[in-house]
Amino acid sequence: MDQLWGADVAQLRALARSFQRDAQSLSDTRSQLGALLSTNLAWLGPSAGRFRAEWSGSTGPGLARAASALEQAGDQLVRNAASQERTSDSGSGSAGGGGGGPAGAPGPGAPNVPSADAYLAMTAAERDAWLRSASDAQVAALYESLTASGAQPGSPGYGDVVSEHWTRVAAGDAGIDYRSWDPTQGAQANRGNIEAVYSYYSQLFLDNPDLQWAGMAAMIGPSFAAGFLDLAMMRDIAQTVGAAGTVLPPGVGDMLEIVSAMSDAELAFYETTFLEMQKEIFEDQARMHAAYTHGGMNEITRLHESGEINRRTLDAWSDIDSGDPERLAAGNTELLRREQLDIIADDYGAMTDRPVTGPAMTYMMTLVGEASIPGTQTYAQFDPLKVTIETPGPERLGLPFTPFSVDNPVQGEIVTTTPLPGGNIADTGERWAYVTADTLPAYQELLASDPDRAAAIVGSDVSDRIDDYRLTNPDRVGRIVERLTEWDVEVNQ
Repeated sequence: MDQLWGADVAQLRALARSFQRDAQSLSDTRSQLGALLSTNLAWLGPSAGRFRAEWSGSTGPGLARAASALEQAGDQLVRNAASQERTSDSGSGSAGGGGGGPAGAPGPGAPNVPSADAYLAMTAAERDAWLRSASDAQVAALYESLTASGAQPGSPGYGDVVSEHWTRVAAGDAGIDYRSWDPTQGAQANRGNIEAVYSYYSQLFLDNPDLQWAGMAAMIGPSFAAGFLDLAMMRDIAQTVGAAGTVLPPGVGDMLEIVSAMSDAELAFYETTFLEMQKEIFEDQARMHAAYTHGGMNEITRLHESGEINRRTLDAWSDIDSGDPERLAAGNTELLRREQLDIIADDYGAMTDRPVTGPAMTYMMTLVGEASIPGTQTYAQFDPLKVTIETPGPERLGLPFTPFSVDNPVQGEIVTTTPLPGGNIADTGERWAYVTADTLPAYQELLASDPDRAAAIVGSDVSDRIDDYRLTNPDRVGRIVERLTEWDVEVNQ
């Protein structure tokens, strides 16, 4: 009697496709309902408010988790099918594969690393599943096989290996377990990774001061990290200001009231988004820096030829590699532009567009934010909110019971410059204007005038610098309070 060892590969793949279709259907349904609730549905009243709160706090995220679980299950079935197929081809009679790992997951040995041709022949889903389950050593082995095979860099799947390899190398250099890095676990659970990212950028810059983007990221990163570690405290601050009955310009008080009433689920959305932004920046920038550090322009060129970076970014790295001071600055500025405008603009947009809380929460972030680079201004100092009031003119200052009017001796306008932001850091255009007119010039001036101080700041303990910018630090709170007293009134006649 014939026996079947393992699973039927065709059935596994059919079930995987079914799971993936269902996952996409759930995702599409969630997106459509979310868009309907936030923009198109004229539904008001207490029931509507409760439903929207439940949607954003539990129902919507629950659908997202269900879709993700289905997608992951489908991916696992794809991996199982590929493993079963390899096992059957080898005639081993075991579903576990030759590497000693679980079924469908590449083990530590070479038998589970496909040849370059076998990998390129996989479907996109199979390649993605293999890369996500492979160890760093296995990805490196496949990378070496692929680059030595003479395969065209433009071949489907080639760029994925190049990008994954250098991301894994960067994570290894930073001391991060890349496969377990999960932003959805929250800031406290990711504190070690948060610090490791900025420590890695610090070391890149200290080893090679031409890598100015890395130095700037290392210098400003701790204040950025302090911000998303302190999101819950922003709600506390808003509640305190509201309880004090502080008189605020029109609209600002309404936004503080919204922040003061935010749920833990809403705060978690912003925290997770910031953590995902940090990881996205690392996956984009750190892989390029690792490729350049370990392999020079040859590896940067490979990233470009495989479609992982565009020509503009390739040219930026050529400028950095030139050693010419002006080209160095231009190349690093382009990396900064890529980070701000290409990589994380959509994340800031998602926060701004968040129904009800988005504009208020991002404005609050703008209000309390403080760049940790010497010589910079806060956004409120760079672009303060100004309120202008015009005093009555002759046509509005009449004498009682007469048809006459007289000139107002103090006719003109009163301009009040507040300590509040006139814009929002989440707006891409406003943020980039602030970066290029204030933060970047201050950093470049520090590099030119006092490189030793720049190196000392970058080389200092990342954890300590994060704590310095936390709202739990009395000095930090003191600076915020002091700035909030800086009102200026100017009368123009």
